[in-house]
Amino acid sequence: IGEVVKYDFSSPYSFEMVDDITTEEKRLKAEMAVPIILDYDPSVFERSSGAIYRSFRLMRAEFKATHWAHSASAYEEQVKDFFIHKGQFEKELGEQIPDYLFEWLVRNHFSARLENIVIHNLEIWYQSQLIENVDKAIPSHQTVVLARTVAKNNKGKEFSVKRDSVLDVANKESFILKYKSGLERSSEKDIQYLLDFSRYLIYPNFTLNKQEMATRRQGARDSILPITISIRKNQTILPEGTLMQPYHLSLLKHIDLMRSDRRQEVLVLAISFLFLSIIIVFFQYVRRFSLNKVKVENHDLLVMGFISLITIIVAKGFLFLTETAFLSRFGSMWPPQFFLYAMPVAAAPMMVGLLIQSGEVVWLFTTFLSVAVGLMTEMNFAYMVVTFASGIAAARGVYGCKKRNDIYWAGVRTGLVNALM
Repeated sequence: IGEVVKYDFSSPYSFEMVDDITTEEKRLKAEMAVPIILDYDPSVFERSSGAIYRSFRLMRAEFKATHWAHSASAYEEQVKDFFIHKGQFEKELGEQIPDYLFEWLVRNHFSARLENIVIHNLEIWYQSQLIENVDKAIPSHQTVVLARTVAKNNKGKEFSVKRDSVLDVANKESFILKYKSGLERSSEKDIQYLLDFSRYLIYPNFTLNKQEMATRRQGARDSILPITISIRKNQTILPEGTLMQPYHLSLLKHIDLMRSDRRQEVLVLAISFLFLSIIIVFFQYVRRFSLNKVKVENHDLLVMGFISLITIIVAKGFLFLTETAFLSRFGSMWPPQFFLYAMPVAAAPMMVGLLIQSGEVVWLFTTFLSVAVGLMTEMNFAYMVVTFASGIAAARGVYGCKKRNDIYWAGVRTGLVNALM
């Protein structure tokens, strides 16, 4: 890839192929076009304000139940003792706060005025889009994201949100007090403590919905159909001076694959003619030197041809069934060769042995069938040998049989020969 082509290269074949590289590029673009999806939960403020109301009401009840001393030293001790309620306060509030803020609330008697100011400021803040870690959730190149309101039926309203309008809850400095009614006489320290306490109660009301994003991106990817390239014979696919690209490399690989397939077809045809010649020579030899001249009648040829055709069809159907149904389910337990050797090919020589009495003819038929199924299974020589041996055992087992049980026993012996092979 990246090298300069020194001469024109034309395709020796006409073909069509799927451009996997271009297809993948378009699918990736379709995935990236799907915007970031956020879930908007409008009930975050309701839950937060409800927790504030319950926690402050509980602490005011505890505060009123305490008999506070008038002396300064005793009062300070009682303030420290009131910290036993801090855990209960934080449990109702749903958030842990520093000791200095809890002490400040105690000294202000968990005032309803402070409670209302906190709730009003949170209500203003929650009108914005709040999210945790904006830079990580929303890439900088996406200026607009898609948000949808959380609903029980999963059919909430969808709307667009600008990235610039989203606030990061981790950046506390961006949240300032906007509602200050009732703080006119408060000190700067009290105002700062009130701000610190309010910032602890900020939660994101927008969250990243990774599952919905993955579903939509997969849908966008699946919507892109494979791109097919049509190449004509003698069409120039690599002009001189062109830089080699992945697209060109995939074309060359496809042409090499077509060449190898054609070589394999020629090889299979040559081997078929070779075995056919061997069978004919062997047949002529048997006819010449056998005491009982071998004579094959036309109806015998018809029977053997019919049995061969049925056997090939059954074998093809058996392989298709095992590959689509059993191999995917039991492939981890049994290897693919198990289903290959389970094909009932030996039944064909057994049927020929029952119908034709000439042993030479049965031998020739078994040889032909073993070669045929060997070529059908991608020139599997080992399977060809096993098929030939089991076919001879099956034909020999039914020779001269007189009862139905003899056929059963012939099947058992054939299975044992297969197992031994």
